[in-house]
Amino acid sequence: MPVKERKTARFNITATESQKEYVEKHATELGISASEFIGNLIDSHRDEMKNEMLRRAAQSLLDEYKNNRELTAFTAMDGEPFL
Repeated sequence: MPVKERKTARFNITATESQKEYVEKHATELGISASEFIGNLIDSHRDEMKNEMLRRAAQSLLDEYKNNRELTAFTAMDGEPFL
């Protein structure tokens, strides 16, 4: 769970009636305000996007790490005693 920020900002959103009902229902079930629920959704989405960017970056480097002789030389040392 992300660390809570102290400063808050206010903005207005337009939602469909079903979206509003969804937010209100689930916020009530969780015992939090609709604003906190929406803030949590934003935080969750931000975390998902960050993880997806990291996954893509790692995937793009996978071939390099598998085939670059300078990098694969380090894997030959895996499991060997350090001293």
